[in-house]
Amino acid sequence: PLSPSRGPCTHPHLRCSLSLFWTLIFMESYKTPSRPLSHIGLLLLLLLFLLKFLYNLFLLKVFFKC
Repeated sequence: PLSPSRGPCTHPHLRCSLSLFWTLIFMESYKTPSRPLSHIGLLLLLLLFLLKFLYNLFLLKVFFKC
């Protein structure tokens, strides 16, 4: 288990973007259930979100000293 100082802090903005992200994924998968193109789109969305998440985490660490 991660120690509180090392783990990602529970910042409201991070949690908000997380739930928004899952809503987006659900909507996308609901719209196009079995199209290969949608899976590629979801992968790109996932990658984009991961980058955004890491960037947010970095900003929090630098500016808010989480």
